[in-house]
Amino acid sequence: MVTLWEKVKKCLADGVEVLKEGTSIVAEKSSELAKIGKIKVEIINLNRKINNCFNEIGGRFYHLKIEDKQEEINNDNKINELVEEIKKIEEKVKDKEEQIDKLKNKA
Repeated sequence: MVTLWEKVKKCLADGVEVLKEGTSIVAEKSSELAKIGKIKVEIINLNRKINNCFNEIGGRFYHLKIEDKQEEINNDNKINELVEEIKKIEEKVKDKEEQIDKLKNKA
């Protein structure tokens, strides 16, 4: 016959196991959320770089337009470099977004 004390001890032991499992899950989720948060900050910084490139392109375009050098716009090396830089950064953003999706789907 199982005594009340044995039942209580078993119940407490089971409770401790559940708490351990729960703590492990919480720690794992916290780590996952921290990783996602870090990647989102990286995406924000990449988008700032894109915005800076757009601003610089706009400034160069404006000056070429004011100087009546429309034909030079397509051949402007700096504008072309900035366009290529934006393309590279867009790929990085896409990769970061895929990393987030993988982390979210992993759970």
